[in-house]
Order: sequence, then C-alpha cells, then structure tokens
Amino acid sequence: MSRAKHVLELLQHGQIVFRLFEGETVVAGRGRDSDWVLHDGSISRSHARLTWGIKVEPTVTDLESQNGTFVAGQALAPDRPQQLKDGETLSLGALDYQVRVGALSFAPAAILDSDTPPDPIQGRFRGWQEIRSFLLSLEAKRHTGTFLISRPAGQEQVTVFLGSLVLEPAAGVALLRTLAAAPASVRYAVSSKLEIGTQPTVGCLPSELIATWEKGEGTHSTHRYARDRPDSDS
Repeated sequence: MSRAKHVLELLQHGQIVFRLFEGETVVAGRGRDSDWVLHDGSISRSHARLTWGIKVEPTVTDLESQNGTFVAGQALAPDRPQQLKDGETLSLGALDYQVRVGALSFAPAAILDSDTPPDPIQGRFRGWQEIRSFLLSLEAKRHTGTFLISRPAGQEQVTVFLGSLVLEPAAGVALLRTLAAAPASVRYAVSSKLEIGTQPTVGCLPSELIATWEKGEGTHSTHRYARDRPDSDS
C-alpha cells in the first residue's frame, strides 16, 4: 500500500507537533481517549475534530469546547466544519498552531529551523504571571516592534521601542488592568516590524508599569531616551 502523498502539519515555534494525512479523522482533546491528547487546562476533554476526507479539503470542527476553536482568529460555531488552509493559524483553547498543507516530506517531526520562534510571535495569555513574564521579556531583550492585542471589544496596537511600551503612564496601567482581568480572552502578536518615523521619545518600561500595577499605585516614572542615541537607557 502506498503512503499518502499529502499531509497537513501543525507547527509551534517551527516544530511539527501534529500530522494529519488524507483519509484520516482525529479527535483532539484533554481526555485520555482522545486521538491527540493535549495536556493543557484550556483544552476540553473532546475539544475538536480534524478530518481530511478523500478528494476534499481538510477541516476542523469544534466539539462544543469550553474555550473555543479558532481559525485565522475567528471563533468557530460548534459542530460546523471549517476548512483549514495553508498558512492559517489554528487555535485550540490557548494553544496556537501554524497550519501547513502540502506534499509529504519524509523527514521526522522535528525542529525545522532553529530554537528561535518565528516572527511574529503570537498566542493567548493564560494568567497574570504569563502576561508579566512576557512583558518583562520584551524589556530584557530590548525589543523594538509592534505589540498587537486582540480582545472581544476590539484590537489595540502598541509600539515597542528598545523594550519600552510607547504609552502614556495611565494608559499603560489601564492596559495591564484589562489584560489581568480576562487573560484567556486576549490574543496577542508581537513582531519586529516598525514603520519608519514612528520611533518615540518617551516610553514606559514594563517593569515600572508592573510594579505600579502590583502595588496599586497611581503614578510611576517613565523611561526616556533620545532618538539619535538608541543605546542610552538612563
């Protein structure tokens, strides 16, 4: 019997974590009887069904999961199959995967490129400590780019420059308050893309915003730097 010639692969940070071949149907969930067991608190016992019928496109169906199934950021209605296309993002609860559909390579499921996550980095927050660690990592790496936050109420785009969030102090604290109130409903993406001419002169260090938020204070200092002196952080 010949092997299937095409495959759907789901990737996280450049690593293949799941493969679906033509003719297969797989249930993903937290339950031990699932075909693809996902050990994450945001995943329901039977969360979603992935199907690739003969001569039809691969699909995903939400199985009335508690935290939802999303394709390209859009929530799926329960029990309604949605086609999966190459390059899209599939989200099961808080877990995000890049979809790749194409000819089968006979390489094993392994890290394809490097240990560095692809740009943009994206996901869903699962609690205050995860939000805290993420923002502090932007500061530690002196990241410059764009931080996009998606919530049911809409999207917000924040410029990041040398690890600082380009926000008024009050707006920065308000952002933390919103993120901490319902982290599971927040999707985020951060990239290195920064439009020319948008470099700021004043920003708020995440560590200072976090200290203000955790202490319940109403003011904090700002981090200032000169546009023509990017290495200065005093």
